[in-house]
Amino acid sequence: MYEAFYSLDDPPFVLTPDPRFLLRSKGHHEILAALLYGITSQKGLMALVGDVGTGKTTLCRALLRELPDSVQSALVLNPHLSDAELIGTILDDLGVERRGTAKGELLATLSQYLLAAGSEGKTVLVIVDEAQQMSVESLEQIRILSNLETATRKLLQILLVGQPELEEKLKLNELRQLDQRIGIRCYLKPLPRKETYRYVEHRLRIAGLPGALPFTRSALGKIHQYSHGIPRVINLVCDRALMAGYSNRVREITPTLVTSAVRNLEGGRHGRNRYTRTWSTGGKLRRAAVVAGALTVLLGAGGAAAYWGGWHPGPLKLTGRVARPAPAPAATVPAASASPAITPAATVPAASASPAPPSPAAPAPAFPAPMSPMSAPMIAPTRGAQNAGARPLLPPTPEPTATPVPKFAPSVAALASSGSPTAVFVPAVPAPPRPLPAPVAPGVAPPAASSVAASAVALSAPIDAKLSSPVLEAQRQLMARLLALWGMVDASADRALPAWPTLPDGSLDIAGTAARYQLAATYLPSTSLGDLRAIGLPALVELADAPAGRPYLLRSIGAETAALISPSGEEARFALNSLDPAWTRSAWIVWRNVDQLPPDPWQAMNPTVLTTIALRLQRLGYLTGPLPGTYDGRFQQAVRRFQKAVGGLQEDGVVGPRTTMALSRVVGGRFSPTILEGGAQ
Repeated sequence: MYEAFYSLDDPPFVLTPDPRFLLRSKGHHEILAALLYGITSQKGLMALVGDVGTGKTTLCRALLRELPDSVQSALVLNPHLSDAELIGTILDDLGVERRGTAKGELLATLSQYLLAAGSEGKTVLVIVDEAQQMSVESLEQIRILSNLETATRKLLQILLVGQPELEEKLKLNELRQLDQRIGIRCYLKPLPRKETYRYVEHRLRIAGLPGALPFTRSALGKIHQYSHGIPRVINLVCDRALMAGYSNRVREITPTLVTSAVRNLEGGRHGRNRYTRTWSTGGKLRRAAVVAGALTVLLGAGGAAAYWGGWHPGPLKLTGRVARPAPAPAATVPAASASPAITPAATVPAASASPAPPSPAAPAPAFPAPMSPMSAPMIAPTRGAQNAGARPLLPPTPEPTATPVPKFAPSVAALASSGSPTAVFVPAVPAPPRPLPAPVAPGVAPPAASSVAASAVALSAPIDAKLSSPVLEAQRQLMARLLALWGMVDASADRALPAWPTLPDGSLDIAGTAARYQLAATYLPSTSLGDLRAIGLPALVELADAPAGRPYLLRSIGAETAALISPSGEEARFALNSLDPAWTRSAWIVWRNVDQLPPDPWQAMNPTVLTTIALRLQRLGYLTGPLPGTYDGRFQQAVRRFQKAVGGLQEDGVVGPRTTMALSRVVGGRFSPTILEGGAQ
């Protein structure tokens, strides 16, 4: 009803499990990657546990869409089935004709089908929803089905999806064999505050919202406070709030409207929130506390009766020497952590509270050591899973040679003190800048140089040179324009509470500011226009002899010209052959990490990252199934195909920062701004 009023194409907060609306938060991404890894590597039994309304069914629908072509799936939605009915339902969903009605006949039919599918290189997956409602007998039948295997692989992959009661049921003594066979366990938790904001925006964007969000930031905070980050409750509150805004003909949803929506949902009920009552094992603890309290009262009453009856305890005698305080130890300086080594595309850690003495950095390994696929948070370690043979994910590569840090690069202390995990520093040797070219468009001139001789101010100045207020203001204006391209049209330093962060040198903390809006930021101190064209995302750049405080926003780039936007909003177009040698070769790129990949996957490769990239390349048509389990030649060839198709990237088969950002732009599609003329993806 309110869709047209808010310029929406579809209802944004429906309760149906539409995988289009799934927000790939860090937790969701890790769970999807782990389950896909378990399915493609034939782990057998897996479990997904989440509380009511956290989005388990939607996640399963998204998982089915992400499955490779070689995986056949069956979805069991009714947990109240007998042993024979369960096998028959699986056969029906797989499209296999039943042969007989007895349990043994149905099991033989399923076994023959699984053997035939395995011989063709196919994998069969069965997802059982609401598994906590299954009887012990049905769960035991699941264990029997998991025994269908050959000497080298599991013929049937089974995913149990349920509420936390499933975990309690698996602890029963009669189900201990089933519990031991579960190789991967994933736990879906409610969304934190920032992810709640992203969730609301994501659903509105998918529904077609073109401009600013109708919800104010304080209204979003109130939604999270009431919903506790449970997606189903968020949908209910947002839907009622938009309906209330439509009824009052207001386009901005305030905390008052959210409060009205909550009252409407509660139906005038006061007290406990009916929508966020989570399951817990606290009942036993509460009962134990009641029993302990009762015993305490009885003991107290008995002691009082004995006292008034004439019994009095003697004085308490303390024997032994009085302990003397030990002399205070000499003051010592706490050991400081070693200074982090700057490696290509390495995330800069936050600085410690105490200053650290300089120490030589340890050399980076030739290639990342293999990591356990279950090393990611949100995914519990397996119980009873067999350890596979260790195989390196990456082929051996030569030791990377150290490159000198450019003078205008952001200082390590400045980036570290920002504490922004999204700030990525990619050192390289810059080319010397040349004079500023003249603009191509007639009547549009670049900003005039200041009469006072001043050196050009880089996007991140050295720490010992405090930036002036005009410089910081120019950076803020450009950052606001850049965020507007990502849909944050109301983002500005004036409205931000608290204020946008700055580095110790006085410059804007670009990575920290981007993180506030759930975006990543990567700094390239030495790059080229060809690299920026290949990445395809708007970038903050700087011309060599621009006046102090005038960085620019690269808005578009074509075959012969590029358009730059100044902090004041003026646009100038320059010829590439004159612009290329005149800029400082440094750039900040703000991007959306849809798949929650490391900024440099090559340096942080593990099975989860490998599977995620492989699935994306397969969806884009650069990789054919089955999915590779290691960083093998077939995977590298798929990366080279993508790099060649994008154009401008080094076709080396390495998923580095530039390839990662280009992949994020292609995956984002129309939801990612681009500098490519014509909107090419």
